[in-house]
Amino acid sequence: MYVTTAGRPRTTQRAAHRPARLVLSFATAGLDATLKQITAECLPILLDAKPAAGEDRKVESGLRTFLARRSATATGPDYKLLAEIMTSRDPRAQAATKWIEDLTSGSLQSRDAALKVANALGLDGEKIFPANLTDVFVARNQIVHEMDLNPGAAKNRSRRQRREGTNERPHAARLHRRG
Repeated sequence: MYVTTAGRPRTTQRAAHRPARLVLSFATAGLDATLKQITAECLPILLDAKPAAGEDRKVESGLRTFLARRSATATGPDYKLLAEIMTSRDPRAQAATKWIEDLTSGSLQSRDAALKVANALGLDGEKIFPANLTDVFVARNQIVHEMDLNPGAAKNRSRRQRREGTNERPHAARLHRRG
């Protein structure tokens, strides 16, 4: 917000859009966290479930695909992964744990990543995540990138305000530890 020559406050277009930009950033972060939590909690249950008659075992086939992919890399099999699985007390549970780690270790803030997780859970990701979700993530990435490019943004300002609001000297802790 800035003040016009007439003395009236006026909001810039960028400032007016700031709440929507924040909502978009937090919503996509929430989707990322939710997908990771659902995957971690539901995938082991789905792997242990007994299929109904004639039901396709998409989840189990996903686990086999993960193991096959990690066993046939360009540099050869992932021996460390295979050794961890084979030497564990419950190799199937260990394989599931490694698959979950693989699915959730990176950012799930793209439609492709969301589809990958949905498909791993045996769901039709195309029905759950519409094609325009890609546009949402592109906008989110642009917003976050702009925030990264502005090092003097709220992060530094809030630190300065906290220091000014207290009698704290930032170097006092360092001096105290030495002496």
